[in-house]
Amino acid sequence: MSKIALILSGHIEKLQDNIIEFIHNNDCDVYIHTWNTEENKRWLGKLRGVDTNIEVQDLSELPKKFSILHSTYRAVNLIKDLEEYDLIIKGKPDLDIDSIAFDSNVKQYYNEAYRHTYPLLKGVKYSDCIFGRILHETIDERFFSAHPLVFKKLFRILYNKYIDNIYSLDKVLIKKYGDQYEGSILWTELIKQQEIKLIQDLTLKIPNCI
Repeated sequence: MSKIALILSGHIEKLQDNIIEFIHNNDCDVYIHTWNTEENKRWLGKLRGVDTNIEVQDLSELPKKFSILHSTYRAVNLIKDLEEYDLIIKGKPDLDIDSIAFDSNVKQYYNEAYRHTYPLLKGVKYSDCIFGRILHETIDERFFSAHPLVFKKLFRILYNKYIDNIYSLDKVLIKKYGDQYEGSILWTELIKQQEIKLIQDLTLKIPNCI
């Protein structure tokens, strides 16, 4: 069975039972970053008995469109060795995840699932892609999965540069989309800048998005 890191970040409006089922059905380590509120701490209590790595941070003054990016970064930084894993899944605790057990090599699993897609992506490897829900050509930042090298590229090597550039990018996006643009647009722009391919993921479904 492949080894998976499950990253849960952001506010915990609800903790779905099948998140816990997913953890138990896979060789899965859990990394969580959330904010210091009574509601979040109450829901974290449901994870008693599940081995987790958790950071609870005081509420941030960051705008909402930046806060999910920051929370994910903090959760990723709880992982000592990204390359220990075959797959990293980024989700939110209040989303349903189908309880899929990866009983084979993850690379083979994705290569089989996307055997009709890969020929269209000339020269693109599994480790150069993010698999997620693509909505209006933007990534749904609440849930996606990728090879650990993608997370390393996004959050270990380049994140500090993002902090320096993010407000400049924000100004560009405000001119293009208006001041209240969604965080998914920011994520998509950052991913595209690194030439990471977005692929619609039909294997890890979220049937009940909130």
